[in-house]
Amino acid sequence: MPTTLRNIMDDVNDELQNSADLGTAQVNGDGQTVRFHMPDHYIDDDGSMKAYKVIAGVTTEITEHNVSTGWEMDYASSWLSWLSATPLPVGGVAYFTYKYRNWPLSQVRSKVNAGLRYIYPSFYAVRTATLTGDGSTTDFALPTTVPVAGIVEVTDGATRLSPFRDYRVRRGGLEAATLRLYSPPAGTFTVAYATRPESFTADDTTLATLGLPERVRDVLFYYACWTLLNQKLGPRVRTDTVTPLAGEGMATYRDQLQTSQYYKMLLDIEVRSKRMRSYAVRGV
Repeated sequence: MPTTLRNIMDDVNDELQNSADLGTAQVNGDGQTVRFHMPDHYIDDDGSMKAYKVIAGVTTEITEHNVSTGWEMDYASSWLSWLSATPLPVGGVAYFTYKYRNWPLSQVRSKVNAGLRYIYPSFYAVRTATLTGDGSTTDFALPTTVPVAGIVEVTDGATRLSPFRDYRVRRGGLEAATLRLYSPPAGTFTVAYATRPESFTADDTTLATLGLPERVRDVLFYYACWTLLNQKLGPRVRTDTVTPLAGEGMATYRDQLQTSQYYKMLLDIEVRSKRMRSYAVRGV
């Protein structure tokens, strides 16, 4: 089956044991507070958080982003606000249930997408365009929806044209690129061109949709593991400067650093062994 963003995220969560735990929180109404801080967890922003209020013995579910009665959560800082700016009355209570992880899903998703930028140009997206010649035109504008990095191949029917002998790419202003054919074709021909990979736009977006080969899956997996572990190193350094002894059974800073470097080594091996061949003609 084609690899999706969700598949890669699941691989990362399994590898780093980033499973979801359940948490609860309670807020007592004081008639004044409309913004308060939730527990210091990485609360999942996947829509699983639920909220209920109890006023005069009546329980009502309150929904996120409902302007009149709901709430809004800044998942990065764990601050929650009543959207209506109306506080809970004295004696009222709000209950919250949520899932939390070592890394929220939004961070895992972000790191996988960051990996697409990191691996370029060792891995690039391949797009195709079908152009039509009239037997006299030599210059053809390539699509400008994405920057064209170079040409992978040009085929005229069953014939694969040779770079430099049959064609070249000319770079224009901004993202514009032009393919120049030395022998003007009559009829349709196909251009496969290389571009910088775009980001996953949804969890079910596939590598094929991005124009990438399936072997990129492991590369993005190792990149996400490496960078997510690196996130934990800074806070651990600050903690260990004031706490000389780690708790029994806890990984030390050195352990975490070695683990992070291990994933970086595996990432480098994957990139070197699976990188795509250089495309034939770069834009000039």
